[in-house]
Amino acid sequence: MKKTVTGIAAASLALGALAPMAFAAASTYTPYKTSIVVNGQTLSNPYAFAFSDGSNNTTYIPIYYVGKALEAAGFKQVWTGNTWVLSTNTKADFSSIDVGTGNASIIVNGQLVKKVNTHVAKDPAGGPNAVPTTYMPIYYVDQIFQAAGINFSWDGSTWSVTSPKTQPAPTGQGTISSVTVSSQKVGEGTQVSPAVSFGDPLTVSVKLTDVNGNPITGVNATLDLTSTDGAPTVNVNNTIIAPTSTTSNSDGTTTFKYAIPTDSSGTATAQVSVGTNISANYKVEFEAPFNQSGTTYALKSSKAYIEFVASNTLGVSPSNNYNAPLSSGADATAGVVPVTVTIPPNGPTAQSGVPVTFSFVTPGSAYFSTSAGGSIGTGQQTVYTDSNGQAVVYVAASSATSATVRVSAPNYNDITRTIKWNQAGMVTQVANKSVTNVVVTPSGGSSSANSPYVANLGNNVTFQATAEDQNGNPVANAQLLVVATTVSNGADTNSAHGKYVNGTTAEGFPSVTAATLAGLTNASNYGEIVTTDASGNFSFTVSDDKLYLDHYYVYPVTGGIVSSTGYVWNEYVQWQSGTTATSIGLAVDNSEIYHNNSTLTGLSVGAGAPSTTLRGDGLPVNLPVVSFDAFNGQIPLQPTVNGTLNQTYTLSTTARGKMYGIYVDTPNPAVPASN
Repeated sequence: MKKTVTGIAAASLALGALAPMAFAAASTYTPYKTSIVVNGQTLSNPYAFAFSDGSNNTTYIPIYYVGKALEAAGFKQVWTGNTWVLSTNTKADFSSIDVGTGNASIIVNGQLVKKVNTHVAKDPAGGPNAVPTTYMPIYYVDQIFQAAGINFSWDGSTWSVTSPKTQPAPTGQGTISSVTVSSQKVGEGTQVSPAVSFGDPLTVSVKLTDVNGNPITGVNATLDLTSTDGAPTVNVNNTIIAPTSTTSNSDGTTTFKYAIPTDSSGTATAQVSVGTNISANYKVEFEAPFNQSGTTYALKSSKAYIEFVASNTLGVSPSNNYNAPLSSGADATAGVVPVTVTIPPNGPTAQSGVPVTFSFVTPGSAYFSTSAGGSIGTGQQTVYTDSNGQAVVYVAASSATSATVRVSAPNYNDITRTIKWNQAGMVTQVANKSVTNVVVTPSGGSSSANSPYVANLGNNVTFQATAEDQNGNPVANAQLLVVATTVSNGADTNSAHGKYVNGTTAEGFPSVTAATLAGLTNASNYGEIVTTDASGNFSFTVSDDKLYLDHYYVYPVTGGIVSSTGYVWNEYVQWQSGTTATSIGLAVDNSEIYHNNSTLTGLSVGAGAPSTTLRGDGLPVNLPVVSFDAFNGQIPLQPTVNGTLNQTYTLSTTARGKMYGIYVDTPNPAVPASN
């Protein structure tokens, strides 16, 4: 027969109703649960709160859930941290909406429609490990949707959205223009002819348009300035701004990133300068987000080159430790690198006719060449400056090598430049990085141990990027190794948790010392291998069912060997409890088992059957004890402010099994235990 115990009152814990977290610096927040319904189906049940936006009392809902509702209704949306960009083909008239003021902008089809004050607070759904998220005032969202012809309703607890009859905005990306450089004294802004300044700021800009050709206003484009010469000064609208992030690259350069807002024409403009009597050069590139099928990607502009030449020095481009591909029989110009020297003017007059000598300090297998790649040997070359005060030579290589070129001119100190050539098609970096299905995205879109992506337990999180060579060219059909490790006290461990998901299958990551795999053979032993497509794009999907901070690495792989230069991408994900527990953890001899949370069957204990020797109370000696607790991940559910959570367990045994007793206790010593 089957023995069953149900309704254990003393074990009252509710799965799926975590205790509300205190909202940051505001005890007056009273969070309550709401419903978001899309086309008649409940999509989510986020916590909301009512609060004044400065002029009206309105309900605030996490923008993450609102955005997901719009995507489910067929719209395109992306949240950049201070701007919400929406795309729709519905007819819209926003003339009656006052743009107003606020810390966040709402843009529809490229038009700045409304500025609102958002609030940042912890989401109660995140449980004890909740992290801050952004809340949007639903009142103003409803105003915009009404003007856009979108069907919605809000009754104070349920927000409903209905897909419009017209088709949503077309999928596909927006556009980003080529970089425009102005205010230079000489040069076109190209690699062979950098835009040169003799002390004054240079202006760089790009224009952003959406898929319909409308200017995208009020969003931040990211200006990337890459060099070995340190951070420049960047001025936007007469205000000097600091970099949002700084990245050290494997080639010895540093990329400084700046957030540059677009104006009413969709143009992002910045002035770049350096200090007095400083010479420096920078590779310039802009990035901007766009949203396609619910995934955020990054558009990249073409590259431009700028240079600052002090009055007492020679200006030389490219930057030191410049990486180039190899020339080959199929493309003799692939590895041709122009070395351009600029002599500062004598007052207003360019110094033309000045002899500039180029010589190899260490040629390796490099050589001086024509612009078409034909070799002219390794001997010293003398070139006279032109009417702009510039002299150019070309160097190339047909095998992997490193060469250092010395530049000399009368009355100036010599300058050297090292150029490195590597086999084309080798992955050295990734670009266009994005992540989907996360609850929180770190500022700047780059994670760290202290500022990770945040995702709900059990969800699939997908990372996407483009694999590139040293010159930013996509690498097709390249193999990449994805490895994982957990983080403890801010540092990697040598163990992994979670799974790599491929379609409907999932496989656990092996335990490895993830940061030190460079040069190892049999790469597939350490993680999962993914292959880039014809455009160099790749993705990988991960999940976890416990509250770990996981650290993921991506290494290039050639012939089964992990790249000796190390990993090219790494990201952190903190997994948190969602609003619904999907499993109960059972502690058996200090190990963990997972069972369905409504019926627990097939329980077994470590070493097998209990002893047949009976104790004084008639129970077997060494009676196995199965201890279990209702929890989602590792952290037990907590009681709410006004009571306890409730959960009913159904425990059963097989026909031969016996259940000798149930003992329920509580971590609160003031509450007596039960038998």
